[in-house]
This record gives sequence, C-alpha cells and structure tokens, in this order.
Amino acid sequence: MTPRGGHRRRNAAGVGTLAAVAVVAVRFFLGGADDPSSSTNFQLPDRAEGRPVAATPLSSEQICDLLAPADLRAVYGRGFDQGRPLDTGTSPGSGEPSEVPAVGDVGACTWQTKAGEEALTLSVLSVPAIGGDANRTYELLRPSSPIQGSDSTSGVGDEAFFLLDSFGAEGYSDTMTVRSGGVVLTFNITGDDKPEGGLDLLVEAVGTAIDNLPANP
Repeated sequence: MTPRGGHRRRNAAGVGTLAAVAVVAVRFFLGGADDPSSSTNFQLPDRAEGRPVAATPLSSEQICDLLAPADLRAVYGRGFDQGRPLDTGTSPGSGEPSEVPAVGDVGACTWQTKAGEEALTLSVLSVPAIGGDANRTYELLRPSSPIQGSDSTSGVGDEAFFLLDSFGAEGYSDTMTVRSGGVVLTFNITGDDKPEGGLDLLVEAVGTAIDNLPANP
C-alpha cells in the first residue's frame, strides 16, 4: 500500500528546488524593492557579510553522500532508503527531457523513509550562487520579515536560518538553510505528522551533513 501523502512527498524535491531558485532570482532582480509582507517596523538584523566567498556548489551525487540511511535513522529513529539524486539530464533510452528541468548549477538529493515506516521525506538543495558569491547568495535568501523566518543560533555551519513557511507544503514541514564556506544548502523535511523533536531533529541532521562536507567540493 502506498503511504498516505506519497505522491506529494515524491514531488517535494522538485517543488523545493524550483521554489528556492525562484526566491534567489526574485530577490536578485528586485534588489531593494519593498517587501509587501514585511512589517513597517521590521528591519533585517545586521549581518557581517564580509568579503565575497567563492561559491562551491555541490552536485546531486555529492549531496547524497552527505547523509547515509544510518545517519537519518540515528536522528529520526526510522529506516530510510538511500538518497536519490536529482535528475536534470535525460531519461535513459527515452531521448526526452526529465520531469525536473535543469535550472543552472543545481544539485539536490531526496531521502524517503522505507515502506512501512511513518512517512518522512528529506530534500536537500545546493543553492545556485549569484555571481559565484556564496555570501551574497546567502544574504539574498535570508528571511526579510519576521513572518517568513529567523536567523539560527544553532551553531551549525558558518551561519544558518529557518523558514516558517516552507514552500506551501501541506502537513508537517521544517526548512533550514545553512552556509558553510562556499557551500549554501537548503534542507526541507516533510511528512504527514510532525515527529517528536521537530526542528531540533532537523538541526541534528543538518549538523551531520555539514560535518560530512567534502574537503574540496
């Protein structure tokens, strides 16, 4: 029997990928345009952006290597299948483009719980860099109003933030974006029901992935 919400979970990686890319593009082209969702009294907290940091985006295969099923079992107490890389090429033997279009230097991987386990899907995206600068890209992604999200004090990576509204997903959803050196990754976990521990568990999974980043991506 297909778990409830299975079709939605299968499409989560593609939806998340395109949504994150769209956020970067909109903020880049609009620049200092007013955000209609922002409170008139809200100001984005200062951030020591510093000098540009050369972006080192990861491929889909490299992202899949960041988390083994055993790592996710240790965090969520559930069995997971191996991560599935995002396919931006052509379907084998079909000659037709894949369902998920190529959108620049995008890498992504999705992990799903095994059949019979309570459903969870983790999607991880390597965010395409604006002008090859990971610092600038991260700045454009940061929440611009308190109803969108907040900076993290978790100590994971060099800096991170949480989103409160994660791509309009139904059911449970938590999202965290982290920059570690020139790598900018967005982690989105979804399911029918929130696991006990919720966001704290996602932070733990993100920390494990960051610890497993390649030395020279």
